[in-house]
Amino acid sequence: MSRDTTINVLVGLFLVLVFAIAVLLAILAVGFTFQYLDLAFRRFVPGLARPWDVEFYGILCLWSAISGVGHLRNRRWRKGFLSFATIAAIVSIFLADAHSPLRSDAFFVWPWFLVILNSTTLS
Repeated sequence: MSRDTTINVLVGLFLVLVFAIAVLLAILAVGFTFQYLDLAFRRFVPGLARPWDVEFYGILCLWSAISGVGHLRNRRWRKGFLSFATIAAIVSIFLADAHSPLRSDAFFVWPWFLVILNSTTLS
């Protein structure tokens, strides 16, 4: 190997290492955020049975809001409206009757499906 090839390989390895460290730090930051959100929900809303649901659905709402703003900026009005309507549908989960024939496990799938479908379809 020539000297230039060796230098290029070492620079490439260094850049991959820096990128891997940045990704790991981002994952660690998200993990700590979830941990503190869970602690806050358990502290301030002790009657909530599963605070993880609130965090998960909150992230889905945030993702849908970001997607909706992006669609509105690109003048895709229908998809923007659908994104914001998805937020209303996700928030309405917490208003559902506790004696619903659909168990709480059934609510887990459909908001995720709506957000993914709305984010990935064309036009």
